[in-house]
Amino acid sequence: MKKLIALFATLTLLIVLSSFSTNEKPKHINWVSFEEAIALNAKNPKPIYFDMYTSWCGWCKQMDKKTFSDPDIIKYMNKNFYAVHFDAETRETIKYKGKEYKNNRGYNELAIEMMNGQMSFPTSIFWNEKETLLTRIPGYLDAKEFDVIIHYYGSGAYFKQGWYQFKKKYKKGK
Repeated sequence: MKKLIALFATLTLLIVLSSFSTNEKPKHINWVSFEEAIALNAKNPKPIYFDMYTSWCGWCKQMDKKTFSDPDIIKYMNKNFYAVHFDAETRETIKYKGKEYKNNRGYNELAIEMMNGQMSFPTSIFWNEKETLLTRIPGYLDAKEFDVIIHYYGSGAYFKQGWYQFKKKYKKGK
């Protein structure tokens, strides 16, 4: 009986210790709320990525399933962005820069403003660390396309070169 208890304790310890492995890749993007992203950015500025989606959008679900599950995308996003999975139809009131954004005719007013009234889903929105819009990209993006885009905005390459020049020279993971 003592040997069985010792074996069980050893196995339990190994399982617990293996959960602290530093070689393990993250399994998902660390999505935060809009408010959390703004608060985190105030303490440690980084670009902010918004995945504008709705619950009924099939292409949004495909991005969740295929693009946002790619291990390289997950790793880069978690390191270089505050990522917000923003339901454009949220009924929650969002407060930002002294203004309240409510649901208006099915969409949150902040989503309408951020998307410039072009309610197409999914839409990827990138802000710099100063919370200024860099770009809006409507439509489904596969992992390969998305990887180039996040490196362009996450690395600050947009300061130095145009999109087409960057895309032409980009090598995955560089």
